[in-house]
Amino acid sequence: MKWVILRMAGLVFLLTGVAVSMPGHDSEAHPVPSPCFDFVTGGGWFAPTPDSDPDNPNQRANFGFEAGYKNGEPPPPLMGNLNYIDHNTGMHVKATSVDTYDAFACFDTVHNTECADRTFSGSAQVNGVAGYAYRAEVVDDGEPGNVPKGHDRFIITVSGPGLSYHADSGGAPSAFTPPSDGIDGGNIQIHKPCNGVNPK
Repeated sequence: MKWVILRMAGLVFLLTGVAVSMPGHDSEAHPVPSPCFDFVTGGGWFAPTPDSDPDNPNQRANFGFEAGYKNGEPPPPLMGNLNYIDHNTGMHVKATSVDTYDAFACFDTVHNTECADRTFSGSAQVNGVAGYAYRAEVVDDGEPGNVPKGHDRFIITVSGPGLSYHADSGGAPSAFTPPSDGIDGGNIQIHKPCNGVNPK
């Protein structure tokens, strides 16, 4: 099942009718993040609301991003970018900075596979207007990333003046039954070893 969560004044509303609150990570409880100097890229689409049709381009959300330490561990700086468009509303989120990058281990218990989870966050423009913050969580779980072979996941939260937005493609590590167990098209890919150890 895909869902949208609205957060206002400290309350969390799950639009399927069940309220949940999951501090920190959205996808699952994970181990404490460890220093990791890899990077992640991705692009694709999914249905951002329960009644969206992923086969209709006018009802999809499209995303494209890269984030992490593409040029190696510091002193080369953290770098990245993010573009996200919800075609249901016309909202366009464009990152203007990537300020944090964290790595987590995960395990897809539905499909019995290891996966890799990364979060990154920073400042953004929404429809060309500055003053917003975003947080993205992305999961690499199979090649290619979309169902039925893969179960990659994209989660985004955007907040700022007059806006509290959250969308989740569903997918690993708690993938559901098809067709709602990952992004509907595209791929998310971890690149480079994490501190000399394969992050997956």
